[in-house]
Amino acid sequence: RAMRYEEGARPDALCAGLMLAAYDGARRWREANDLAKRLGDVYDVRLDEHLAHTVITLAGRAGDMAHARAAFDGMRNSTLVVTTYSYNCLLGGYARNGDWEGAASVLTDLQRAHLRPDSYTYTHLVSAAERSGFYEEADGVWEAMLASRVPPHTVMCGAYVHCLGCQGRWMEAEALIGQMRERWGVRRNAAVYNALLGALVRADKLERALEVLDEMQAVDSILPTEITFLLLVRACQENGMVNRAKELMSVRDSLAETGALENDF
Repeated sequence: RAMRYEEGARPDALCAGLMLAAYDGARRWREANDLAKRLGDVYDVRLDEHLAHTVITLAGRAGDMAHARAAFDGMRNSTLVVTTYSYNCLLGGYARNGDWEGAASVLTDLQRAHLRPDSYTYTHLVSAAERSGFYEEADGVWEAMLASRVPPHTVMCGAYVHCLGCQGRWMEAEALIGQMRERWGVRRNAAVYNALLGALVRADKLERALEVLDEMQAVDSILPTEITFLLLVRACQENGMVNRAKELMSVRDSLAETGALENDF
């Protein structure tokens, strides 16, 4: 704001991008989105590709898909280069807001532009379908990804494991986690395991969930997180396993004291 009145100085795309990144890091997405809407009219900032992608992404995180779409259309109707990544920025907003129809329309536009979906495209599509309750469509996206020979990555697999778990398909979810290492050589992380644990807890497979807790530490050297403990402690308490719940809370507190407990909420 001060730069507008400083002689010889004016905000540019780099300055605006740094400002929006600060808001993003603080998770103040609505304020970032409000600022992004004023970049052209108020601050006379001309967008480059990087800033345009940032504006689209933050609008989606703020839940303002009308602005995200307008920013994307403005990019597409300008001299800026639109890539698969550009479409993925828009898709991320539809996924976050659980809008399968909107996400599907973006995929259609991407294909009409003769661009190829990548692993992040498929990840956003699975998330949008799952959050909208379009589980068959999520299965179709996963199969399309496999047929396209786009290699899955950790986030993509985690999204589909969560989708399977929401449907009670815990055996398929567990099989998929096995395939991550054996078939694709994909690294497993705590979010993937937590998705499986959630599926097992929902299916009343608590004993198996506790075995998975041991496996994630022994096989992949992954420490449990806040979500891990939330899922398992509550499940143990509800199933009368009070001592096991206390043991888990003791482990959780020990990790917290040493600074090794990840807060993944």
